[in-house]
Amino acid sequence: MASIQQIRGFEILDSRGNPTVAAEVAELGRHAVFAGRSAIRSRH
Repeated sequence: MASIQQIRGFEILDSRGNPTVAAEVAELGRHAVFAGRSAIRSRH
């Protein structure tokens, strides 16, 4: 089970100017950024 260290939520504008909710979740050793239905993951 992962240990979540931090969660940040924010609102961004998509390419059409519509607001989209995004969240950044930081776990031990990695983090993921979720925006709408897509997710971009990276390891640190």
